[in-house]
Amino acid sequence: MKFYLRGNKLGFIFALLIVLLFGSNGCSRVWEKNISLRNIEEPIDVVEEKVGLIGESQRTFVPLRNVQPFIPIIKFYAQRYNIDWVLIVAMMKQESVFNENAVSHKGAYGLMQLMPLTQVEVAEQLDLHETESPQNNIHAGVYYFQSLYSNIQGKTENDRIKIALAAYNAGIGRVQDAQAIARYLGEDPTTWNAVRLGLTLLTKQNYTLHQRVWEGGCPPSGYFLDWKQTHSYVEKIMKDYNNYSLALR
Repeated sequence: MKFYLRGNKLGFIFALLIVLLFGSNGCSRVWEKNISLRNIEEPIDVVEEKVGLIGESQRTFVPLRNVQPFIPIIKFYAQRYNIDWVLIVAMMKQESVFNENAVSHKGAYGLMQLMPLTQVEVAEQLDLHETESPQNNIHAGVYYFQSLYSNIQGKTENDRIKIALAAYNAGIGRVQDAQAIARYLGEDPTTWNAVRLGLTLLTKQNYTLHQRVWEGGCPPSGYFLDWKQTHSYVEKIMKDYNNYSLALR
């Protein structure tokens, strides 16, 4: 062996290490991507690993154990306001990645990331002294989402949820403006596809369309530049919702 390795000893050692690494565990994750999530009796660590593997990437993987301390609170307020608690979990993951101290660049705070003005309004309506603690933040977020949901019509339940999610992210005014455009174009404003299209047409480049839709010549809530972010927000939450529904129920 020494005779044959003399000229390429380092290369052989490197190749041997690669074989040992991949032979032991380097490829062991490939088949796991197709594991079913139907066995919900498995420990949470096992289930969360599977959810992460079928997610869009490892970069967006968030352990479900991070949300466990908040699940009793989520269930309590979701039941009070008749909202699916797993949907709230999916929203919370997208809003704050289950970080109770998360603060956005716009000042939204906590697990449910309500904007400061919205927090003040909701706190007054619920008679809360603050909305920063996890319990009150969850309470305020679930209540606010329910208030949006209850004031939105949807052709299907799926449409209604998606439109309400868009309103939670972009504001109810943006959604109403998008519905106005959809209605003008002959689309059904109670469908998510129509609202989704309407949101894309709220940019300044579409000012000639705005002049035909509104007497003032522009959307009542102003131009909207972040429509891509809202589209992505809704899609990611619904994807997480489907995954978490299998893992958590």
